[in-house]
Amino acid sequence: MSRTTSGSKPTRRNSGFTLLEIIVVLGLISLILGLSAFFFVGNLPSARLDTLGREMAASLRQARALAKTSGEKKIFFADLDAGRFGIEGLGERGVPQGVSLRIIDPDAVEFTRGKYRITFQPDGRGGGETIILSGGRQTVQVAVNPAAGAVILR
Repeated sequence: MSRTTSGSKPTRRNSGFTLLEIIVVLGLISLILGLSAFFFVGNLPSARLDTLGREMAASLRQARALAKTSGEKKIFFADLDAGRFGIEGLGERGVPQGVSLRIIDPDAVEFTRGKYRITFQPDGRGGGETIILSGGRQTVQVAVNPAAGAVILR
């Protein structure tokens, strides 16, 4: 903004910030908040456990969907000793350190060792198992409904 007084040159008022200064400050704030949220969430054990539960439920749902579309049995496995899980023939994923796996079968027998398989039939039915993920004080359960084969995350 400029104004002229009798016979003098225009003067500029220097109050406030320029648009460029505001944009730079907002950009820096966004960058700092974005990076801090990324590092904070990555280090939370509960977030990792929730993520693992979602990944495991997604793998179980994928095995069920593949069984229904292919018309063949599909097997989800969990290697409790090695800390790995996946669909047989399609790859596997690891379980982060500090997370323990247990499986309770339909007969209420608890498995903590070995390799356990959950079979999905071509009509979508599952075995009725419950996978329990534990890390620290938090527990996540992934259950397979034996009649419908639906996967439930609790």
